[in-house]
Order: sequence, then C-alpha cells, then structure tokens
Amino acid sequence: MKLRKLRTHVAVASSLGAVALAATMVLGGGVASATVPPAPTAGVYPAWIPADFSVSHIIRSSGSDTTFPMMQVLGDLYTGSGLNGCTLNATNTNCNTAANVDTTDTVDNYALTEILTGDNDIGSGNGQQQLCGYLNSPDTVDFARSSKPIASSANCTNSAVLQQNGYAKDSVPVTDFQNINPAAVGTATGYIGQTFNGVAFPSTGIGAVAAGWLPGDPTNCVAAGTGTPACSGTAFTDIDGGTTSGTGSVPYRLWCQTTIGGATGRITDWGQLTNLSAANNGGSAKTVGNGAPIGVPIRIIGVNPGSGTVATWFSFANSGASSGGCTGKPYNPNAASGPNPLTNDGDPASPINHEIALENNASQIGEFAATNWPNDPADQAVDIATSLYFQSYGYYNTIPNSATAQLTPGTGTIPAGVPTAYTVSLLNENGISPSILHERTNSYPTARTLFNIYRTDTVKAAFAGFENWLCGTNTDATGVPKGTDQVQGNNYDSEITTTINGTYGFSRLTDTQPELASGVTPPDGVSAPNSTCDAQLPVTENSTTTLTDASTVITPFPAAIQPGWAVTGTGIPTGDTVSSVSGTTLILTTAATASGSVTVYFPGHPPVLAVAFPND
Repeated sequence: MKLRKLRTHVAVASSLGAVALAATMVLGGGVASATVPPAPTAGVYPAWIPADFSVSHIIRSSGSDTTFPMMQVLGDLYTGSGLNGCTLNATNTNCNTAANVDTTDTVDNYALTEILTGDNDIGSGNGQQQLCGYLNSPDTVDFARSSKPIASSANCTNSAVLQQNGYAKDSVPVTDFQNINPAAVGTATGYIGQTFNGVAFPSTGIGAVAAGWLPGDPTNCVAAGTGTPACSGTAFTDIDGGTTSGTGSVPYRLWCQTTIGGATGRITDWGQLTNLSAANNGGSAKTVGNGAPIGVPIRIIGVNPGSGTVATWFSFANSGASSGGCTGKPYNPNAASGPNPLTNDGDPASPINHEIALENNASQIGEFAATNWPNDPADQAVDIATSLYFQSYGYYNTIPNSATAQLTPGTGTIPAGVPTAYTVSLLNENGISPSILHERTNSYPTARTLFNIYRTDTVKAAFAGFENWLCGTNTDATGVPKGTDQVQGNNYDSEITTTINGTYGFSRLTDTQPELASGVTPPDGVSAPNSTCDAQLPVTENSTTTLTDASTVITPFPAAIQPGWAVTGTGIPTGDTVSSVSGTTLILTTAATASGSVTVYFPGHPPVLAVAFPND
C-alpha cells in the first residue's frame, strides 16, 4: 500500500534515510508542582522537541480558508503554552534544563515553537500545492491546512511524501433563503419586465421562492406546514443527488450542467424546483427539478475554486457523472455574473467577472447584490431570495456573519419594519439533515474531515510536537495530561476542544474520540473522508492471524505495539487484538478475513519511535 493512502501518521526523515512514524499524535501535559518536573527527552515521542533542544522554531501553515481562523487560535494557544517553557541558555539557542523550576511547563510547548498561519493563495488545494512545491510560496510552508484529503489533482509529483492528519469533522450543506419577501422591500424595477428562458418575471414581484412562493400567492407566504399564509408551491428543503445519479441528479443539473433543455438539462428557474403540483403541470405532478417555470431565475453563487469546500460539494454534485460540466474542472461553471444570473454564465473560462465568493461567507451574497443594484434594495432582495450557495455547517452554527446577507439601500429606501438582513436555511441532502451526528457517522453526503497535511521528507520536530499536542487528549494511552493555561486558568486540552467544537462548530477527532462509524458510504456513492488521529500501519493480510509489514519505510513494526492492543481495519474481525509482535510480523488474536495490502488502526494507541529530525 502506498504511504499516501495512510491517514494518520508522522513520517520523518533521518540521516539514515526516511523513517516513518505511524502514531497518534499525542502530547501530554503537566501542572506546576512542589518539585521540579523532569524535562522531556529530546528527540522522542511525545514532545518531539529537536534532539539538541534547539528552540524558537517558526512553523508556518498555508491553505484552507475554512480552518484559517481556527488554526490561528489553536496556533496561538500552543505558542502561548511556551510562556512557562524552557529557560534559554546563555546564547539563546537551547534549553538550559538545569534552570527548570517547579512552574516550568515541560509537557506543552517546552521548546518555544511559534506557529504562523499563512494566508497567501487561500484554499486547501493551493495549500497542498505550496507544500509539495508545485505552487510557489513567498515563505516556507511546513504544513497545509486542508478541508479535503490529499488530492491527486494537486499536481504534486512528489505526492507520495504527503501525509494527512484528520482532527475534526464538518459538512457542506446547500443553503437558500426561505425567510425573505422581496416584494415587501419595494418594486424590483430591474427584474420586472425581463424574460428568462422565455418566461416573464412576475409583474407584481415575488415572495420567498425557496419557501414555495408561486405567482398568485401572497408574497408574505411561508413554507407549507410552517405557518400562514402558506405558499402553494413545495419548499426547496432537500437537494437529492442519490435517487437520480449522474447527469440527471438535481445538484448536477443546477451546478454542473451547462446545456438548457431536455430531461437532464440545466435547472435555471425556481419553478422547476418548487412548482410541482399536477394542477400546474398539465395534470401530472412533477419531481424536484422538473416543475413548470415561473420566470424567476436561479442565481448560483460560485465559491473559491481552490477550496476544500468546493471540492467536497462538487464531489457530491458530480457523483456518477463520467463527463460534463464539473468532471474536469474548473468548478463554478454556472456561477452568476451581474444583474442577469443567466447571462455570461456557463463558461468558467470567460473573462466575465463571475460572482465567486470566499468559502463559508453568505454575507458576500448581499455584497454581490449591492454591486449589481446600487441604491436599489428591492432588486437586491430578489438577488438574495433567488440565490443558492453552500457552506460549512460549523461556520453556520457559530459565526452569524457567515450565514447572513444584508441589504445595502444607499440612497434607496426600505419600508419601516421590513428586515434588512436575512439568514440562510440549510438543506437536507438525500433526505438526511445536517448535524454533528450525521457528520461523525459519515451519513450526511457532504460530511468531510479537516486535515493538517505535511511532508514526510521535510517534517520538523517542532511540527510533530504541535500536531501531537492537537490530536491527543488527557485520557490518551500515554497517561500524560496536558498542562494548565496560566493566562486563562483552563487545561489546554479543554481549550482545544472548546475552540474546535464551541467556537467554530466543528466536531473534534482525537486518539480516544474517533468518528462514530467508519467505512460508511454516503447515498451518493462518494465515500466521505474518514480519518482520525489513531495510529495506523500498512500491512499485508493473508486470511490468517499473521499480518506482515507492507511499508517500504516502516521496518520492523514499532516495538511500542503491545499484546492486547485493539486492532481495526478491513478484514479485521470486530474486537480483534494484538496477540504478539516481532520484527515485521504481527500476530492477531483472531484470523483476518481478507487478503492483500490494507491499513490497520490501533485506536487510542501511539507507537513510539525514537527518530532524528534534521530539518529543524
């Protein structure tokens, strides 16, 4: 099995050649005591400080917009944990371990590493390309922030040296606006009088089309079943990419199909999504995507094409399609451009200024609308009401600005009592609602893992120490807890969890808190990334109790693997454990049921290797 298929291990380079560390990345911690705590051992797990105790290394990331602000906070926490770290020697180059006192924090950032969060060429794919050297970077990239796995499309000729650690879960729901009444804002003179694909825009204005408003309904109607007056159409609350796969699916026809007309033609009109009754369709009820047009165009909001958010969404939208608008990139072929969302779109290579937003930022929809219709809040409201977007579930739940579009009246007016800000509604995908549970079980079709990706040939001890600290908990197998943040008064491990789960709305993965289910394939047929911080190794199975090392760099198995450790993976029976390990052979308690090269996992256990890091 190629190393790039592994999901969580540190691989490092030594003077003797490439040595891979397959391990959970765990760093313990301690608190001030009445006695001087022992200094960590240089060059070994879990701290992985440089073997010569050299200090103050700067570790810089690049890539994901989704994880940018969170990694800033986590990086600052780790940097700050060095305030009570080592005492520098006379030349300020190494730790003077003899100068440690009882308040010295030897279990967090003892070596005084500093974490920088880079922001040039934002996007997960761009970060991966900078890390591997395909894309130039003004400064060194030590690890890539990524909201998608290592991508074969990253153009990295050295992709075999890239490794990834998944430390949190998220998902990417589609959003629309179901709580806006554009007609209440004013008369949309820019839209009224236009014709879209042969159907005139409603002459009296529109209500919340995403909630099921149809011509003839009161413009203040709400989704049927949620109140009165009820809209007569079907609210667009579920985007289905599974029951009709490939080029016939609703997400494909909205985001990827550039040809209008036919049973699988592009969906451009809100009536196709909501006007489904038999009465309005010649006596036969229609499925979503095939309803009668009402003259209200759908505005597709593009997203930064280098982002992991885009990659996650388009893997769902493009599921089952072997050719067409989203199979070969670039993404966003149907992104709107200007006041008429159906003009100059459908051609991602055109010089038209498409409406391409940053990730996870619905507020930009309001900014696009204000640019299209300056001093015209009524037409701005139509732009917002007709927009489809997708964004991070974590951001939606924790950052209000990411989910809210604002009208900008300028010299125009908005009647008293009419809202000026509107929050998006999240859509189900294949009938499954967005939730933390559905992310952790990978049942939500766009569930994804958030990664830090590094190079095995240039990885630094300083980075390994930080990543161990991020992925380990106070109850990990080493039994060494993190220390106390002397500024805030909290344990660092609880602060990591609060930052990931509470501040940014993701769901933390650790060595002892993996995903609730593994190997689950979503209904659209695209397996969601399924990485944890658990130790893992490439092995060869032969349908017996014997596993043989299948790596080209891990020989023999780490001596830290002990009898009784739990083992999971393809072909490994539930509840199986290590019976014995010696050299390149590991014996299971129960025979495997599969043959060939696979990856096995040791939940909650970090194999320990003493290695050198020449790159600090």
